[in-house]
Amino acid sequence: MRRKIGWLLIAVGLLLILTPLLGKGYGYYSQFLMRQELERDKRAAGPAALAPETPPCIRPPFLLTIPAISLEAVVVEGTESKALSKGPGLDARGVYPGMPGNVIIAAHRNVFGAWFRELDELQQGDEIFISSGGKKITYIVESVQTVPDDDLSVLKPSASSSLTLITCDLPVSSGRRIVVRALPAET
Repeated sequence: MRRKIGWLLIAVGLLLILTPLLGKGYGYYSQFLMRQELERDKRAAGPAALAPETPPCIRPPFLLTIPAISLEAVVVEGTESKALSKGPGLDARGVYPGMPGNVIIAAHRNVFGAWFRELDELQQGDEIFISSGGKKITYIVESVQTVPDDDLSVLKPSASSSLTLITCDLPVSSGRRIVVRALPAET
């Protein structure tokens, strides 16, 4: 009986150890597949994709690049758990990049790929790029703030174009969120 309990405890321990690793592995594998798809789409579109479009509306999946924190991740549609397990998610309360309004992207900081783990390290003036199929939009960080979980004012629609990146503050039970607000770069 003791031996069975011992093996059961070992199995439970392994399961507890492997679960986060499998989740992170799934996130990275999903990102790998989506990047390949973006590259195929870019090659298939050819030079026509490089022609300027006004406005350059970009729909998921698209690439989010933040050089200041060495982030390059494919953004997916939606913020439900299944979507966020694959990468940062475009929140339905916002608009698509390139449209007037607030583009809202959420991601985890501590599970799956932990895409926004260093989001709080951004500073005013840092660049954020959103690109897909030869289209590219540059945003400049305006502010980085920590707000209470129940402060939804950061998700409100806006008349002008803006980008809001949002994640939890650590520890997760702190009841606070990190919010980065960025504006399109002047061209």
